[in-house]
Amino acid sequence: MSRARGKYLIRSIPKLNEFFMGGVGEGTLTHIYGRYQSGKSLLALQILYEWVSSGVGNALVIDSEHSFMDNFGYIWVDRFSRRFSSKVDLKTVVKARYSIKGGKRKYLTEVRTILLDVFEDLGIDVDPVYLKKVLDYLLPKIELKSEDRGGRSIYVYNCSGIEDFASLIGYEAALKAGSKLSVSASRISDPSTSPLSLFMSKYKVKFLFVDSLGGLLKNYVFSLQDYPARAAILNIVLHTLATIADEYGLVVLVSNHESRSPANNFTSFYGGSPVGYGFKYSLYLRMKSPNIRELIGYRSPHLPEAGWRLSLHLSDEGFKEYDKSDKEDV
Repeated sequence: MSRARGKYLIRSIPKLNEFFMGGVGEGTLTHIYGRYQSGKSLLALQILYEWVSSGVGNALVIDSEHSFMDNFGYIWVDRFSRRFSSKVDLKTVVKARYSIKGGKRKYLTEVRTILLDVFEDLGIDVDPVYLKKVLDYLLPKIELKSEDRGGRSIYVYNCSGIEDFASLIGYEAALKAGSKLSVSASRISDPSTSPLSLFMSKYKVKFLFVDSLGGLLKNYVFSLQDYPARAAILNIVLHTLATIADEYGLVVLVSNHESRSPANNFTSFYGGSPVGYGFKYSLYLRMKSPNIRELIGYRSPHLPEAGWRLSLHLSDEGFKEYDKSDKEDV
């Protein structure tokens, strides 16, 4: 018998709950997409902060853009602490490589120090690139760790790309560039026992935000013929996220830049999202002016009459529903 799924209200933007039909349900994936600097990450952070501050669980951000800890995260966490009258900590997550010997874990830092000491005694200069390959071979297991597990927290992991992300969900994946991009991926662990799943269980994570999906592939330049490989690896990511969300009753948010048509050299927006098939909900965030945004929502399966729109006002407190009395900067 499947357990009843809970729903989480977004009280700071009440009308969003209408779109989600009574709150965002556990086990669902929601897609937030739009142009660069339209506010996708900020909208997600506001929602996450509100939920975490209420004490229902922690959040994990997989940040492929490296913006939360290096850019705007701390500024907005401070502002939201005043808006929601509750403190939530922003905490760094690291990936640690290890091996197990005699029931004890040997971590990369320890093994690396020992190897460097041995090579120094032998008078051997070690190329860092080859040393990393050796350590990756010697220490095949990985885990996600953070500074502590106390308090209400939004954990942030700076993800270095699709291969890095694949390792978090239990896959070994690689993209090979040539005349045509190819992808290879093999599952090395069950999604429910992957490093990502174990971290969420250990650190009481209820909300997951991937920012952004396209950013996982930022190291690759795509032409039209490369899109099948791109779609293949992203389908693995989305399918695995859906599996984990269902297994743990998570709420998953995924941001992405708006789709640009490859047929005309990516110069025009062509609506929707070619990676959106795994999402129950999709929200397109459109900039109307410096501090006014429009949310356009679609539910799966998409029906034209089910379209939904909401205007938002952006201030130094974050997003709220637009009121005609709000000052609009043009």
